[in-house]
Amino acid sequence: MGVAYSVVVIIFFALASHETLTVEHAYDVMEGPIMALIGGTLAISKDLIPLGTEENLQQGGPHEEHQGSREAR
Repeated sequence: MGVAYSVVVIIFFALASHETLTVEHAYDVMEGPIMALIGGTLAISKDLIPLGTEENLQQGGPHEEHQGSREAR
């Protein structure tokens, strides 16, 4: 993912440094790939971050356990 972000930044600077393009036009050109890269990164990170143990997931998630401890106080 780091390589992909680096490539997007390099391409953006290459477009922005071109004599006939403004920075705004370079951003307009790169806006779609940037949004796709951000969306893909979020989708991948969602799959990589564990939500809890399998037991917690069957009981309704890891938050249910904490709510009971608050009520006991």
